[in-house]
Amino acid sequence: MPPRRVARRVARELPAAMKSSMGLSSTAAEDALVSSLLRRLSHRVVQFVGDSTLRNQFVQLARVGLEIPRTLPLAMAVTQHNFSGAFSSSSPIKQSDRPDSSNGYWGGFGSMLATTPANATIAYAKIWGCTELTSTLLAARKAMNRHQRRTGHGRWPPDVIVWNFGLHLLHMYPARPVPTVSLRCALGYGELVHSSLHELQRAAPTARLMWRTTNAVCDSGFVGDWYDVIHAYSGSRSASYQLPAARRVRERCTRRYNVSEAVCDRTVMSRQNTLAQQRLALKALSDDPGVGVLDAFALTDGQCTSTADGRHYPNLLARINTNLLQELARAA
Repeated sequence: MPPRRVARRVARELPAAMKSSMGLSSTAAEDALVSSLLRRLSHRVVQFVGDSTLRNQFVQLARVGLEIPRTLPLAMAVTQHNFSGAFSSSSPIKQSDRPDSSNGYWGGFGSMLATTPANATIAYAKIWGCTELTSTLLAARKAMNRHQRRTGHGRWPPDVIVWNFGLHLLHMYPARPVPTVSLRCALGYGELVHSSLHELQRAAPTARLMWRTTNAVCDSGFVGDWYDVIHAYSGSRSASYQLPAARRVRERCTRRYNVSEAVCDRTVMSRQNTLAQQRLALKALSDDPGVGVLDAFALTDGQCTSTADGRHYPNLLARINTNLLQELARAA
């Protein structure tokens, strides 16, 4: 059987695919721990800024904090008002049948906010690229102000901002292109993290800042066209690297971005490059001891049985949030 078909079969057998309700990706005991830690954030505001990995983290926290039934997808819970507390989003949720796993649907929301019955407010603001931080923070502030006017909860600046740039700077060309500017940001990743820190300090001078390292990529979790791309960058000593199809993948990348093959290799979405992001970020932040770190790379690295797509880890979200909430409790 050709390798590509084998990869697809393995992906179907993995138990880690995100269910229609993210509540089914964690255990009741994990949720209970998250809930108890979340209650310690009473009257505090936590703002997430990032891509779908941080959005999923927000959704797991919001589901637990709003006491949404474990089997009920977020969209259905909101449209049926089957939750406790308050919820806001940048646009109305009109499709109640959308599963929590729908990146295509939830990616259309620029912001989401939730206030628990214990008055802990958590918010999410979407940023996929590396040049939109100023506008994203402005949008996050406006969303927080709307939520505060509507519900009486939340405030700007928040008490905590958790932020990340990462996966959306890395290409899987031609399976998933990214803008050329994203490759440039990936190549200057340390400076990107450093400059974003100073921008956040200007925009929210009283907030505690916490960097979230990028999820570790599980190369073996990619299927279909993504499988073809990752194996085109498998190292010059591997058999797949020398195949004509692999050479064509690399040649297409060099033509599309007008860069060398080495640059395409350094900016492809792989474990090696997410590890490089982790190291560069920690080095860039090392001079500012006041910045916290949520090391999602360390929590997801080697956990290939917990991902169905090589980059999202639904079964580990409760563990990641537990680490976050414990760190915030220690710093309170």
